[in-house]
Amino acid sequence: MNDLYLVALFASIFFLTVLSTKAIILFLEKNNIKSVANERSSHFIPVGNGGGFGFLFITITSLLFLLSIKSLEVNNVNYFLLASSAIGITGYLDDILDIHQLPRFVIQILASLVVILFFSKFPKIYLLNFSLFDQYLLLLFGIFFLVWLTNLYNFMDGIDGLATIQGLFILLCYLVLIFPYETELSEVSDEKLLLLHSIIILGAGLSAFLIFNFPNSSIFMGDVGSSFLGFFLGSLGIFASANGWIYFWTLTIIWSMFLVDTTVTLLVRFMRGDKWYDAHRTHAYQKICEIYMKKINKKFPEKSAARTKTHRFVCSIYGLINLFWVLPLSILSIRYPTYGFLIAFLCFSPIVIGSLYFEAGKSD
Repeated sequence: MNDLYLVALFASIFFLTVLSTKAIILFLEKNNIKSVANERSSHFIPVGNGGGFGFLFITITSLLFLLSIKSLEVNNVNYFLLASSAIGITGYLDDILDIHQLPRFVIQILASLVVILFFSKFPKIYLLNFSLFDQYLLLLFGIFFLVWLTNLYNFMDGIDGLATIQGLFILLCYLVLIFPYETELSEVSDEKLLLLHSIIILGAGLSAFLIFNFPNSSIFMGDVGSSFLGFFLGSLGIFASANGWIYFWTLTIIWSMFLVDTTVTLLVRFMRGDKWYDAHRTHAYQKICEIYMKKINKKFPEKSAARTKTHRFVCSIYGLINLFWVLPLSILSIRYPTYGFLIAFLCFSPIVIGSLYFEAGKSD
């Protein structure tokens, strides 16, 4: 295995995802299947939904194919792929049938249980002088954590490109932190090779999907894409942490922009007595959208143009914070694992303050 192989793999998956996404767009347009604006969305006109099915299908099938031809010996990896597929299929059914929250939640719990019981145990958590080692408490917390990552990713998929760009950033962090430039792939374990292939394949798929999803998007990833990404990326992070390649607090730092925005929003809504489980538009990124939209409406009276400018602005803000704040602190948490919690606290603090400043969780 060499760099040329990885480049060829990336290019192949990129090309396949472009074709599949274009085919999905044509199918949705032909059958007039569109996502209509609701309380949580930030678009005004109907747009094709469910585009995430393309990169989901290609990611799962590509990994299954590579596992079969490369004979990677990774314990119970099929359980992980099966659980990820179940999450994606549930999201797809929700896109077309709008299924009730309870069965979705039950499936997420079961899928998380499968991953943590059979594929990757949850890593030990170190909090200054305290450490959580109890396997049953770790199992319960791990299920809760993975279910939350799955749902929060869905919550953050409310504007063009944001969830796709965040997915690419998370994959970039996994790649940079776990596979330094001098890594000799011939000496890498099968477990690490699985992670590397997952990063390359999904990274190529998301890069291709971003062509169609970047503001002004021609297709949304839908619950099928966002739920799958939250679960799949979260599972990879837990897998990496359990194997000691990164630490738990590193994982939370990598996810901090989405993790803090959604958690602060949920807590504020809960404390206000709002129905926190109902659809809404009170996340920090949505509040920033509203403020910026009002600011540029006079310059761009056409809603579509103002929306595109706004979504690009918010994606840029989140992306820049990730690159120049989150990524450096993620690297710092690897170099100084003893201070992981303090570094995570340092990372979260301005994001929490920013979320509260923009009144995340508060309805107009």
